Amino acid sequence: KGILLYTKGKLEEAIALWKINKDYNNNSIAKAYIEDSKNDFNRYLLCKEAESLINNLYIDEALENLLECSKSDFNLIEVNNLLALAYMKKGEYDNSIICLKKVLMVDKKNTIAKERLAEINELLDINKKGKLLIIGLSLIVILSLSVAYKLEIININLKGNKIEEIITFKTQDENNKTDEDNNKIEDNNLE
Repeated sequence: KGILLYTKGKLEEAIALWKINKDYNNNSIAKAYIEDSKNDFNRYLLCKEAESLINNLYIDEALENLLECSKSDFNLIEVNNLLALAYMKKGEYDNSIICLKKVLMVDKKNTIAKERLAEINELLDINKKGKLLIIGLSLIVILSLSVAYKLEIININLKGNKIEEIITFKTQDENNKTDEDNNKIEDNNLE
């Protein structure tokens, strides 16, 4: 139970349980936990400072604090939720997902982690759809230009390595003149 309290950031309660275990059972593991937890008070302060830094958009500084906090399992849930948020703000969704999965391994019902994971999935889906839309539009433009060139609606003149005339559109008169010329040729062939 002390470890669960410890990972949830309830350091004083965890230490109280370990002290009881140490005093009544002469448990050496509880003694070690108490000894190791001395550094965790500083980590707690770093975590709170990181939260403030994220809110003020000092993301890199917040990440430094949180990475120091993550060297211990103390406050694992809050630290990893904050790490995930910081990575999200930097657009590093893979790192954010890793942190959120750590939270959900400890607390499967953690609403913050679930909401952030859903938000990331939505963002990644939107990015994927946006990329597909751009690719689709690019293909449509290329195909349209190709068809227009084949039908001689546009003309692209290249001269050596230089583009002499990028694109010229035939006017309606030119298209009619071409049709008239073709009709004259057909009439001449019939005679």
